[in-house]
Amino acid sequence: MKNVQLLAGTAVVDITPPLEVGLLTSAVRGEYAPFTSVRLPLKARILVLESGERKLAIVSMDLLSLNDTSVGGWDKFKRGLAGELDPENIILTYTHTHCGPESGAVSPLYLTDEFKGWLKNLQFSVRDSIHKACSVLRPCTIEHSCQVLEGYSLQRRVKKDNVVVMSDSLQPIPPELMDQQPIDRRVNIISFRNDNSVVATVVHSICHPVHEMCMTHVSSDFPGEMCRRLEANGAYGMPMFLNGAAGDVNPKIHAERVSRASQTSGYVGIERKKVDDFAIHTFGAGGTDERSRRHTVLVRLLTASRNPGKILSDSTPCPDSTSASRTE
Repeated sequence: MKNVQLLAGTAVVDITPPLEVGLLTSAVRGEYAPFTSVRLPLKARILVLESGERKLAIVSMDLLSLNDTSVGGWDKFKRGLAGELDPENIILTYTHTHCGPESGAVSPLYLTDEFKGWLKNLQFSVRDSIHKACSVLRPCTIEHSCQVLEGYSLQRRVKKDNVVVMSDSLQPIPPELMDQQPIDRRVNIISFRNDNSVVATVVHSICHPVHEMCMTHVSSDFPGEMCRRLEANGAYGMPMFLNGAAGDVNPKIHAERVSRASQTSGYVGIERKKVDDFAIHTFGAGGTDERSRRHTVLVRLLTASRNPGKILSDSTPCPDSTSASRTE
């Protein structure tokens, strides 16, 4: 059997919308409102892989979603991304941040000139970045590791007194809910290594990015925080976050509930200390080999990025849930 070399290349581009390409404020009524500021820019992260004659691109975007309606037809949209790649070999995925633009055609925003202009720029930028990633392909080997991150996610909907309720309404979260199954708490990490350097690090962890939901700033939430920290570290190449089937998986710290609780009880500060304690414990619990060391650092960074304590305590209260309905 012929030995085929794996090649990998990366690129990152800013896709932050103008403030008028706003936030979904009510999925029920199909309403949106402009953002007021940008806390963390939104990025598209591109990983191009080539093996033999096959080449594909994985594009992870800091968006709530995109769909056939909002992009004016998938086939046309993907042809506009393709360039030198077959459109069928471009995989689009979204971190599902709830502080990104309303890009799923739930409201009339997608019909506005502002949205169409932003989407056109996004399409051009991602196409150009795929081309850049193709131009810097390097031979790679793959490393995979997996660890369970306990204590930071739970079922989104739970039964209480024979009624289904949102778990974030039960603050502080009862300990027994943190053990309720089924829920996938695995953190999968794939490193693409070229000799002694890392080309890309892909982190797959399943959880709703709703730490900053209901706030009127643009933010990539914990996936963006994790990537920002990995980039600052410099040892992980291009970081990429891939979410999973998070429809029924929430963090235990939720912007809407905690921002209200923090005004009277200091709840955010208490939870922040728990996150910091867990990060220290995780970092100190690693094995002696290099792969284990890298993995524990990654889990520590992922844990820290799920800490919205300062953001929440410095923010204005969340609007009523009627004007900021949850989205899947």
